[in-house]
Amino acid sequence: MPVIDSKYVEIEIQEQTMPGAAKHYCVMLKFEPTEHKSLQIQSIILTDFEPLIKWTRDDGKSVTRIGEEKIAALSPEQKDIVTLENDVRLYQVEVDQLKQEIAELKNAKNH
Repeated sequence: MPVIDSKYVEIEIQEQTMPGAAKHYCVMLKFEPTEHKSLQIQSIILTDFEPLIKWTRDDGKSVTRIGEEKIAALSPEQKDIVTLENDVRLYQVEVDQLKQEIAELKNAKNH
């Protein structure tokens, strides 16, 4: 995995709704090198599932999710709601993946 020193970074998540699209989402990682002004594409990733976005902070001793300190300040009931919302989102991703796999199996069986 290359480590790239850059001036700016852009992450673009493009929903592809045109008929015949290879996948539903196209995620592009773009950057501008520190040595000259030029927008370059580092990678393009295609997926049928909504990309998960996670922000973290590394303090040199540990890596934590940004916002965890806000969650720690919530009441137990509010924490339960946040946990439930996260669980529901992950469950939906798993369901979407299973639906895709079932569709692919049905398609392979019919051909």
